[in-house]
Amino acid sequence: MGQIDKWGQRLTYGVGGYLAYKLFYDLKNQKDNQPSHTFKLDESQDGFPNDFDWVSEKNYQTKMDQQVLPYVQNYLISNQIPISNFNLHYDFYLKKEEFPTIIFTHGFIENKEKYFEIIYYLLQLNCNVLLYDVRGHGDSKVNAKDTRVYIDFFDQFVNDLYRLIDHAKQTYHFSGPCYLMGHSMGGMISMRYAKQYPETIQGVILSSPMLAINTRPFSAAFASLLSKTLKLSGQGHRAIPFQDMIVPAVFSKDQSDELTLMPKMSYSQVRINYMQKISRKFEVNPTVGGTLSWLASSMAASEQMLQLNYYDSIHIPVLIFMSQGDDLVDIRAIDHALNHLYLGYGYEYEYTGHNLLHEKDAVIQDIIRKVNCFIDSHS
Repeated sequence: MGQIDKWGQRLTYGVGGYLAYKLFYDLKNQKDNQPSHTFKLDESQDGFPNDFDWVSEKNYQTKMDQQVLPYVQNYLISNQIPISNFNLHYDFYLKKEEFPTIIFTHGFIENKEKYFEIIYYLLQLNCNVLLYDVRGHGDSKVNAKDTRVYIDFFDQFVNDLYRLIDHAKQTYHFSGPCYLMGHSMGGMISMRYAKQYPETIQGVILSSPMLAINTRPFSAAFASLLSKTLKLSGQGHRAIPFQDMIVPAVFSKDQSDELTLMPKMSYSQVRINYMQKISRKFEVNPTVGGTLSWLASSMAASEQMLQLNYYDSIHIPVLIFMSQGDDLVDIRAIDHALNHLYLGYGYEYEYTGHNLLHEKDAVIQDIIRKVNCFIDSHS
């Protein structure tokens, strides 16, 4: 009976401790519940090229293989830079030094080869494009066989990006304005870079930015407490428990070995399948998930960004695209950012998934037109 009383006491303390932590967490990380206040671009005179070449879903694979990939390869420079105990691999598509340069950061468990179509469009807009494999992804790994992302703190990603940009400027001497572009986790990296190094860039473009993770069915407080506690106890290298719930899986495989698209990612089956085919071609040991240390670090970074004064010092323009149906990131955190940015442009798309840059033709075309208008307006 005494043993039962002890366990009951421990359970009471545990539940009470969690509830107290949750109350503190919720008070500290209050998100805006009102719709975001945003600026809108003046698209009346966007100067978009009349002869612009789009890739249609109807003949997607053929055009990508026969036209897009050969075209972008004409401008490709592949290289790497040493970062502590690994090499950061990048691809630089250099058209002209005086053109604007877009520095693109991909999302969680992605790689730089996923965005050939977007590169094709940006090159047509007379932009240089610099992409890289974020640490723990693609070729930028300590051990090539690593399949889960480990970081000690989130701004390791930001520091890597700073070193890459500094290296690229000194090596390739491009003189045009620089813009950051980031998808999902790459959006958080780009936004945090903009706060720390605003003088080095002209603006920021974000697609479905992971400014806070949607941890449902668990509360954010629970995911934060669990990951931080286990990291402190020396379990940071372990895989995230219940990862398919906290950081949902992207794909499932059917009998034909084709990828069955989950609607939460995109409504364009052909784009997602092609992207995954290309990724498998370039990535022998694909990154499939994260560690507890990655989750704890990401949660801590998003908690900082939910503070009321976080965005006060970011005076450069920020363009954000978000999906109304996105259940991988917390949309309220994006609204919070748009409500506090000095100059934030926000656009929300219905009937879309998280991967806006791999969506239906109409969505991608609208995004690229707005990106062009944004760059023209702020160069």
